[in-house]
Amino acid sequence: ANGVELSYKCRPGVSYSLRARNRAQQLRDFYVMIDVVDDDPENRWLSVVFYADLVTDPDEKGDIAPGGLDGEDAYCFNYDEKDPEMARYIADRIAEGSEAAARPGAKYIPGASCFHLTITSPSTLKRAAAQTIQPVRSVSCASAAGR
Repeated sequence: ANGVELSYKCRPGVSYSLRARNRAQQLRDFYVMIDVVDDDPENRWLSVVFYADLVTDPDEKGDIAPGGLDGEDAYCFNYDEKDPEMARYIADRIAEGSEAAARPGAKYIPGASCFHLTITSPSTLKRAAAQTIQPVRSVSCASAAGR
């Protein structure tokens, strides 16, 4: 099965970022970046960002960000309140992005990260994403640094 590696980047006061990369990717460092946006600790939210060429947005729930991800066009999906339908929609985009990123010619540029976690099944990734996308109450670099 195609595996997914997760890396964590901590930028206190800005965001706490989980980045997913399909191990079959050849040219890009990741296919999705899930940021806990921390510019207002009383009002944190998730920004789920994909390279625009890796996902679709059939229900037009995302925003297009020209040049928004490493200078390339991106799709951004914001998750700022508990909404099971939006969580499923984002989980579907995560699964779609993983499959697209593994196709020949998808970009991969090696990068540094704090830790990696491997998920061995795309269906497990989709299920986990749907269950774990929730409004964010608190985040910490210290808890991830020890992993």
